[in-house]
Amino acid sequence: MAKDPEFLILKPGVGWLPESELPNVLGAVVKNPLSPLANSYPEYPEAYMKQKPMKDEFDDFILRKEQLSSTSFEVEIRGLGKLRWARSSGQNIDLSSKKILIRRMKRHDEYWNKMTQEDVDFQQHVPFWVQEKHLMKRKNRVCLVVGVLMCQAVVVAASEDEEREMIARGDAPLGTIAQHAAPTSTIPATSDGVGDVTLQASRTAVRRTYFKAKGEGTRIFALEMKYVSPKLELTEDVSRFERKLGSRADAELSCEELSGEDWASIVNDKGSEASREDAV
Repeated sequence: MAKDPEFLILKPGVGWLPESELPNVLGAVVKNPLSPLANSYPEYPEAYMKQKPMKDEFDDFILRKEQLSSTSFEVEIRGLGKLRWARSSGQNIDLSSKKILIRRMKRHDEYWNKMTQEDVDFQQHVPFWVQEKHLMKRKNRVCLVVGVLMCQAVVVAASEDEEREMIARGDAPLGTIAQHAAPTSTIPATSDGVGDVTLQASRTAVRRTYFKAKGEGTRIFALEMKYVSPKLELTEDVSRFERKLGSRADAELSCEELSGEDWASIVNDKGSEASREDAV
């Protein structure tokens, strides 16, 4: 059974990126996942994608009013996957009244092989980031971005009259969502045989139209990633790894799933340390 995807939520505010940066983020190898555009290669990831990314939508947050909250800084969302975020972001993440847009790469191995063999910028820079991480004990994980979550703030029309008013003002509807109304009647009571009676309330669902919130652009807020690491065990032959870095360094790197240790290192950020590493 396929594993549900896991996403890193970027730091709310300035950490969330405009939708226009999608071609620069999806498929990029980033030095610091929490600041993906500070240092990333290749310059044009789409050039190495043979297939267009998979597109999907998730609308369960549109009617949600409360924030996500977790003392463990992670939450499992059915139909979406696991969301994790940095401890410095606090325990709450606000995705209420937002439509989620999903973009995920296809054929990761095919993309990785083509990009690492052909992109000169990758070959000249990324292996040395990996060297810094492993030989200088850098905290950041060098990662390949294989998926992106974007959010779009929306407004749900409360009634058909409000929907008509919004359309008359020139607001373009984005879609509809089922909204459950309060119970309108009760089904006859049932008994479990010992005198306890349960009333089964029926609930009706109506379709409500939602619109893009004014002044709110679509933002990239979370990344699905793979970990870029050396194929060679450094404890066995560090000097050989260093020699390879001086020639065809790209041949010594692999791309694999993030482990629990990797995730812990990413989310247990220290803010200023991450900024210093970005500047290296």
